[in-house]
Amino acid sequence: MPMHDKEELLRHYRAAMGKCSTAIARRHFTMEELAAKEAQGEAVPNPDDALRALEQEREQAVQQEKAAAEELEAQNALMNRLQGSIAHGKSQIEEKYGAFEAFDCDNPEQFIVQHKIIRTALQDRSKNWKKSRNARQKNAGFPRNGKGFVKNCCQSGH
Repeated sequence: MPMHDKEELLRHYRAAMGKCSTAIARRHFTMEELAAKEAQGEAVPNPDDALRALEQEREQAVQQEKAAAEELEAQNALMNRLQGSIAHGKSQIEEKYGAFEAFDCDNPEQFIVQHKIIRTALQDRSKNWKKSRNARQKNAGFPRNGKGFVKNCCQSGH
């Protein structure tokens, strides 16, 4: 082998050793630590295998993150639909019955009983008013249903 080729090969080896030293330092090892592990016969993990395992772990984490993001998006869409349905239902009820106004009620059972009594009293008062109105109309000569009023009025000489 010519001398020029040997010098080129030596330069190439030195460049490769420099790259290896940089890679070892990047993995937070020193040359002394690696030499001690090799002397003790401890298995040093193959960096390529370790990097592949880390890459697979990272890929799994990315896939889990994507699945979680999709689930979150689906949950948000469902929540938005429910909130829209609730708002629509509330507006329909308010349109039909008016706005809801909360009030204090310490004893709901007593509240119900009181309002049943009031409702019954109002119904009785309404029935009595209708009876007295019908009696006044009858005594005044007005027909109850309004039919024949003109005929009766004209026959009385008016």
